[in-house]
Amino acid sequence: MINTPVPGLIPLSAPGEDALHPHAVRLRADRPADPRALLDSFGRIFTGNDQDSIALLVGTSGSTGTPKHTALSTRALRASAEATEDFFDDGAGAAASQWLLALPAHYVAGAQVLARSVLAGTVPVIARSVTEPVHFTPEVFLQAVEQLSSARRFVSLVPTQLHKLLETARNEPRTGKEIHAALRSFTGILLGGAPASADLLAAARKLGLNVVTTYGSAETAGGCVYSGSVLPGVRVELVPEEGMPSVPDIEGKLAYEESAQVGRIWISGAHLAQGYLDDPDRTAEHFFTAADGTRWYRTDDYGLLSAHAPGEPCLLRVLGRSDDIIITGGVKISARAVAEVLESHP
Repeated sequence: MINTPVPGLIPLSAPGEDALHPHAVRLRADRPADPRALLDSFGRIFTGNDQDSIALLVGTSGSTGTPKHTALSTRALRASAEATEDFFDDGAGAAASQWLLALPAHYVAGAQVLARSVLAGTVPVIARSVTEPVHFTPEVFLQAVEQLSSARRFVSLVPTQLHKLLETARNEPRTGKEIHAALRSFTGILLGGAPASADLLAAARKLGLNVVTTYGSAETAGGCVYSGSVLPGVRVELVPEEGMPSVPDIEGKLAYEESAQVGRIWISGAHLAQGYLDDPDRTAEHFFTAADGTRWYRTDDYGLLSAHAPGEPCLLRVLGRSDDIIITGGVKISARAVAEVLESHP
């Protein structure tokens, strides 16, 4: 029996091929995508009024099991883009958002850069490392930043990319000034795809970079929690389960305070996928609907919701995957929590 955040949730039915938009974008993790072709497809999709057709299929390679094809509607992509815009809204509202694509377009984070560019009505800058047989380097990054024309600019990076930029800046002072200036020019630097180390985040903060760590997946149209804060229009609930890992101390303060919640992460909102294409069993395991039509996604992660002080909003901390648990001395511990402790040790 699955514990749920709302009584009476019913498993969703899987979407089929008939739910696809005529210009739907299909991605596969083992097949690079042409960013310009995706831009053209998204342009055709977003010019219409069809909100419920599947606009984006995010596929896996199937190297570790049966491949899955996460189905995202036009409405979900719009909701995700609007939530990101609202999160970074500074009240000025003058410049349109322009994006730099530095990630492969066949992953959800890369595809979202292109979808959000179309929705914002701006032309994204595509780094050479995405379309040419060259690696992501500080030189490639700086060349791309020079092509940005809007003062309101965003980029999605993985921690390894940001680490490479900051390490080069540290070792090469002359280039470092350019790298720091380029990074500071971004309204937001979205960092996801893997956990970022505390040292990397501390270095970014010290430089005054507006880096936000993102939590999400293809099923949530990418990041839906930024630096622990749930995005507008997104709802997160934690449901306790048997076999959860012990929760570590957080910044020297026990997490078992009265306001803290610990459990499996469930997410709701208009940004959610419709399920997995032609995969009823997997869809029924992860996607549910309430009597009022609200959809919920059951993640594979455990989390902690707690506030730093009474009256402050709760922030989400991901404790690790439900299948990534170490048993030591009869105690179940998150492997991610162990890794964080090891990384923080001098």
